[in-house]
Amino acid sequence: MPELSAFEVFLAVAKAGSLGAWQPWDRSGCSGSIYREQWMSTSRNLGSIEDSAIAPLAKIVERNQVWSRMAAKYGVDNPAPPWKTSLDGICDALDQSACGPGILNFVDRRNEEDALSATVYSNLPYPENRLVALAHSLVMRGVIGEAELEERLAAVRARLEA
Repeated sequence: MPELSAFEVFLAVAKAGSLGAWQPWDRSGCSGSIYREQWMSTSRNLGSIEDSAIAPLAKIVERNQVWSRMAAKYGVDNPAPPWKTSLDGICDALDQSACGPGILNFVDRRNEEDALSATVYSNLPYPENRLVALAHSLVMRGVIGEAELEERLAAVRARLEA
């Protein structure tokens, strides 16, 4: 199987509607959101996020599919991955959304990003470590399941190879 890249993680996690029924730009119905309730019940039980392993994300780290390698391989001169601005937008949407704080608030997102980037994803450069840390946090909160992430990665790979 071809190697998975951070770009594929981005496409799998960040596509419209990928956060189940919650979409960061939609502020309607947030207070009763199943995700808010789920987060409220599971956030106390997250423990140390660095102690949790997410298999599809571990494969990304293992294969070292980072932008600098991919850009060099395909002769791309841009030092920033094309998906970085979209990643920034997703993080901003989470931070500004009426639903976002119920799922992953700014402080928790940044703290988890820092902790995961320094430990579990320390072999990845920025912004890949930020992307994978966000995916990790969303999986840990049940916003997207590990199996669903794996399926979406496979679907993205199939589209890229078509």
